[in-house]
Amino acid sequence: MSLFNLIKQTKISKEESLYPTKQCVFYLEGKGVNATALVKKGDEVVVGSVIGKEKEDLSIPVLSSVNGSVVEIRDTYNTDGKKSKAVVVEVKENTKLEEKEVDINSLSKEEILNKIQEFGLVDEAGVPLSLKYRAFSGNKLLVKSFSYESNIAYYDLLNTKEKEINKALEVLNKLFVSLEIKKVDSKSVSKKTIELKREELISKFFGKGVKNEEVIVEDILSLVYLGECFLSGQPHLDEYVVVSGSAIKENVLLKVKLGTTLDEVLEKLGGSKEELGKIVVGGALGGIPQFSDDSAISYNAKAILFLNTKDATKATESPCIRCAKCLRACPEGLNPIKLMELWERGEKEEFLKFGGNKCIECGLCSYVCPSKIEVANKIVTAKAFIK
Repeated sequence: MSLFNLIKQTKISKEESLYPTKQCVFYLEGKGVNATALVKKGDEVVVGSVIGKEKEDLSIPVLSSVNGSVVEIRDTYNTDGKKSKAVVVEVKENTKLEEKEVDINSLSKEEILNKIQEFGLVDEAGVPLSLKYRAFSGNKLLVKSFSYESNIAYYDLLNTKEKEINKALEVLNKLFVSLEIKKVDSKSVSKKTIELKREELISKFFGKGVKNEEVIVEDILSLVYLGECFLSGQPHLDEYVVVSGSAIKENVLLKVKLGTTLDEVLEKLGGSKEELGKIVVGGALGGIPQFSDDSAISYNAKAILFLNTKDATKATESPCIRCAKCLRACPEGLNPIKLMELWERGEKEEFLKFGGNKCIECGLCSYVCPSKIEVANKIVTAKAFIK
């Protein structure tokens, strides 16, 4: 039986939008960004204002998703748990930007790439799309519309964002002539396919002779954002986030402004139905627990879990029984328990020798462990310290 037959997918009850009313927190460092603030305390910002920018010409800007006043620039932690400076904006009345579809037929390839950069678009790994597309010279696209994470529901976007997805494909066809497209979703493939690595997916859907660099792989969410930006002519300021968990009343697909704090998300859903024990941003397996509810939505948040105290309670670890389940589950073919033990013994060089830096932080090793050992967390910690 495939591991993913055991993971029950989150069912979404409705879709809503949220405009923040208190403060927004915009991280200057994180996935896709490593910027310097271009504003100071007391400055007024409007929707779409550039509030942070990297020195490199091809980097994406940090944009304000709201109107308001800068009240603070502070040191904090982003939703990945890493130190970051952040611009804090006190929110004022919402105004909607005028939308005008971008006529891509009147633009050159370079002008389209510049637009993508201005829109502030990144892929699911945080790589700016403009950089990714500039470096790509192939003509094959693999669209990934599934996730092994139980609480990241792509199927709702496939059903409701057809116009946006088609627009994104139109843009990509303009950039890469005669683009060959393959769509991989949870209905058209077996559960086993979800476990395949990038190279294996490419071989399965394009043939064994196709090289990795000849194919560009995008998740469906990146295409939705790309299509929305070119349909509206406006930058990427909203994230689609699946909000679920045992501490809230219902599961919601929320369209939320970048920078919105987690306490406002919870308030939008009517608060917690039980005592809140933990907030996790990202997938149920590989997500990051948050220090507090004033953490904010940033690029590729994708999902938020609000857990009650029972589900948030750490399980009691038992000694490793050498069952090798973590080895079989690892999509990168690593030995997770050995990596954890190497780190605990302080053997940094051996940790790297056995591929510790190749861990993709999916969390599967912890999920399958019968001894309830938090293998993934320890490997992620090791990677952060060794860097």
